[in-house]
Amino acid sequence: MLKVICISAMVGFITFYSYTQRSFSGLVLDRKTKEKLIYCHIINLKTQSIYITNADGEFKINEPDLADSLKISYLGYIDLIISMSTLLRSNIVYLDQDNILMSEVNIKLNDKEILKLIGTAGKKFRRTKSFKSKAYLELYSEDKGDHIELMQSYYNVNCKGAHVSDFAIKAAKIALTANNEKLFVNLGSTFALTRLNPISKSLEYPLNPLNLSKNQLAKKYYIRAISGFDAQSDVAHLAFEPIKLSDTTDYFTGEIWIRKSDQQTMKLKLLSSDAKYHPFKPIRKQDTLKKVAIEMNYYFNDVNTKHRLTLLTFDYGFDYINSESDQFKYRKIHTEGLLHLYDEKELFFIPLLEIDSLYNDYIKASLIPFDSVFWQKTQSVPVTEKQL
Repeated sequence: MLKVICISAMVGFITFYSYTQRSFSGLVLDRKTKEKLIYCHIINLKTQSIYITNADGEFKINEPDLADSLKISYLGYIDLIISMSTLLRSNIVYLDQDNILMSEVNIKLNDKEILKLIGTAGKKFRRTKSFKSKAYLELYSEDKGDHIELMQSYYNVNCKGAHVSDFAIKAAKIALTANNEKLFVNLGSTFALTRLNPISKSLEYPLNPLNLSKNQLAKKYYIRAISGFDAQSDVAHLAFEPIKLSDTTDYFTGEIWIRKSDQQTMKLKLLSSDAKYHPFKPIRKQDTLKKVAIEMNYYFNDVNTKHRLTLLTFDYGFDYINSESDQFKYRKIHTEGLLHLYDEKELFFIPLLEIDSLYNDYIKASLIPFDSVFWQKTQSVPVTEKQL
């Protein structure tokens, strides 16, 4: 059971919230397999607002306008453009697989064409201009399958390429477990996200191919083409892994999808099953973390004539060794979440409050008065059944 905490200027104010809102809820499926398509992008072609499906393939649009048209896209599938009036007749959208993108290819490991493509994609990131956007952050944590934390918050963020460098908080809602013995909070999630820039080396994360020169890349990684190197396909799908087994704690494994026509990255997936370098620290110095696993997924789309980051999903877990509790000495913490950058045309108005950048996320949230009207009207990602 989770207890819902609406943090306001009144310390300790606890309430449960519910509301009704004029909105449209839909579901995106694979037409052939009927599989739910997770983190599918829905872009309003008139307003350029962006919606995404959740882990159940569901999406929600507040105050839909019948005159709007939507582009629904998912990597590996054919884009669908549909009017809002048509969408309102049925809440299920079917997408067709792009068989050209799915086709297998035969190209040798670390081929010169592959290395050049990754190098050019990295240069594109470095040359891109920064932008600001409204963003929705959602974070959900479990301890051995028990729900222990749900945080939903809104920010103005600053982003360049794949790097989100700054979070200015607008609003937050937090739900924590009612079992005080299992209480656990992620105090610095936004800080952890700012510490990873895929094109820059970091002391707090493993390295990845975009951090390396062409010569370093060939020495440290095996890179193979999964699909996309035939004349018909415009998206190259590559997989990478460290050459040496001993490097797997220092270097990410993963995958990258690159559009060949302009060398823009469409998606970047970074994985580490036991990261030596990470930004996570226990609440007490005498506690320890072991077997830190990290997964980061960066999604990019063409929005308002700009190719930019629209979604970052993160998943991390570790064994938490508690020095002060015998009953809960060994805890297996798993956190998953997303950061959805959905509107760069009109940022949130944020009052001038003295919020120190070194404050943790919970302190920042406690300084913002709870506004029920804001939560009723503001775009969000539907909560999944697992999170309820």
